[in-house]
Order: sequence, then structure tokens, then C-alpha cells
Amino acid sequence: MPAVQQHQTPIPTHVDSIDDFLDATREILTDTVDNWSYLLFPERLRPQIEAAWDDLNFELTRIEIQDADLAEVGLEGAQLDLKLSAVSEALSDFARAPDVRKLLGVFDWLLAVLGSLAAVSKRVEQIKEFIEVLRKLIDAR
Repeated sequence: MPAVQQHQTPIPTHVDSIDDFLDATREILTDTVDNWSYLLFPERLRPQIEAAWDDLNFELTRIEIQDADLAEVGLEGAQLDLKLSAVSEALSDFARAPDVRKLLGVFDWLLAVLGSLAAVSKRVEQIKEFIEVLRKLIDAR
């Protein structure tokens, strides 16, 4: 698989909290849409990808999640620590030597956590679906 262009903004590689997780998710998606579209997505779909990305609102998502019972969806204590450690590991691996396979690995770990968060926030479901679409487009290349 081809190497992914070095990103302009450093991707956070250490995720300790849901806030950190949302920041890292936003950064990796921003870089994917802004810097790697030419490599990863068909040219005819890039405007739709950018428009869909612009529709997502991480701050409103963050507000929704703050009021949620995260323990109810397995995002507290040891369960949360394990998931965030796995996300951090995938991000670190990607940051050391970015390529498409590692980017897809990051997406997989983001989707695992977002799947739990989606149970408490409809906005998270939108982010999750956006990543799923990007992943399918990359897989179809």
C-alpha cells in the first residue's frame, strides 16, 4: 500500500480521556480530508467528502457526551483505559510511519470506541458513519 503523505498538524498519540479521544478523532479526520484526499478518494467524491466533514460538529458532540453515563456503555475504569490505550497505540504506530494500512487500523480503533459512544449520542453516530464511509472508499480503491 502506498505511504500516506506526512500530515501538517501533529496527530495526538496519547489519549487519556474521552475529550482526548474526540480531539484525536477530529485531528486524524481533518488530516485525512484536508491532506490525503488526493491519494485516498476518487476526485469526483472529494467535494462531497469535504461537505460531509464540514457538517460534523465535535463541540456539540462533546456537550452531549458530558451528560451521558459512560459506564453504561463500557467507557469507564479499566474498560475505558484498555480502549484508549489501544487507540493511543494505533495512533503512535501510524505517527511513526504513516501508511494506508495503519490509517485503516486507526479508523478501526476509533470505530470501536465510537460504537460505544454512539449509544449515548446521536452526533457520535454521524462521526462513526463518516469514518465508515471513508473506510469503505479506501477499501474500494
